[in-house]
Amino acid sequence: MSAPLRSSALAATAVLLGACRASPPARWVVGEPDPIEADHVFGADLDGDGRAELGTVRDGTLHLGDLQTPLPGEFQRAAALPRGSGEVALVAVGQGRGQTEAPVRVLAVDATEATTLWERAGERDQVTDLRTVDGRVWLAVYADGRSVSGGWLDDGTFTPLTQEHMGQRQVPLPDGSVVVGRVYGTKPKSPGDLRRLPPAGGAPEALASLRGVRAMALADLDADGHVDLVTGDGWHYAYGREGDARIVLHRGPDFTDHRVIGWVPDSYAALDIFPIGTGREAALVVQGSHRVVLLARDELGWGVSDLGPVSEVGSVAVLSDGDGVRVAVGGADARVLPLRRERP
Repeated sequence: MSAPLRSSALAATAVLLGACRASPPARWVVGEPDPIEADHVFGADLDGDGRAELGTVRDGTLHLGDLQTPLPGEFQRAAALPRGSGEVALVAVGQGRGQTEAPVRVLAVDATEATTLWERAGERDQVTDLRTVDGRVWLAVYADGRSVSGGWLDDGTFTPLTQEHMGQRQVPLPDGSVVVGRVYGTKPKSPGDLRRLPPAGGAPEALASLRGVRAMALADLDADGHVDLVTGDGWHYAYGREGDARIVLHRGPDFTDHRVIGWVPDSYAALDIFPIGTGREAALVVQGSHRVVLLARDELGWGVSDLGPVSEVGSVAVLSDGDGVRVAVGGADARVLPLRRERP
């Protein structure tokens, strides 16, 4: 090949490689925090305008829009449920340090009232998971002192489909199976695990985990049409010394391809995971025991940005905000942080 032809071929190859190279990922920018007063936070887009209203719990009183009402129990979990053109907030309350005799209640809260959807008094009245899936309510609640039942809450009736020893986090999948994260095993001080329960019963399928699982979320993070599972799986019975707040991505649809994508600094566990965005531009807001972080893709894979402290008994909520999101953090240093995505 002559020199001019060789140069032309090399130039064409360079153009082709440049065209095939993925463009740099969008960058998430954190705005200035807005201080608030809140022991706990939640949210819902009440009027359907694309911007969620912030709800707070302060000294046992729930605030949302113009509504102020005492909570009939300790705040435990919250989620947003589509209703009409907007959403209502679901708030689960029950037993806690200040409400040792309170039954479990799941409340539907809008700007004018809080209505009880379901109530139960049992041996251990604590809701450990609450989420909405395709317009339905999925609930995980202690069935007795050590086992947790997961199932659908429809029209005021809870239908348990699972009962797992210390299975505090439970996520239903489109095929009818349920992924369960157990904090502990059945023997004293034994580690928890991650398992997938088939829809028709039978033996559970073990999924990779380090130890006990305290957080789970679903999101299609590689835009392949299959949901991926994200877990926080380093819980330890001596959690203050041995806990490992690592975040693991299990690629769908079978979740066997897994990899650690980050850690929460200064924390012994990842307690909640909130996907934001879609596809390969999605990111993860993670509440650790002591810090809140943002995990987002960068040129080297996944980067971790510190969003500041959170108290061990505080809560975090991610609220829609038109072209971005707001991260609300409850507790001693309560605040709202705006996040915006910017193109390089």
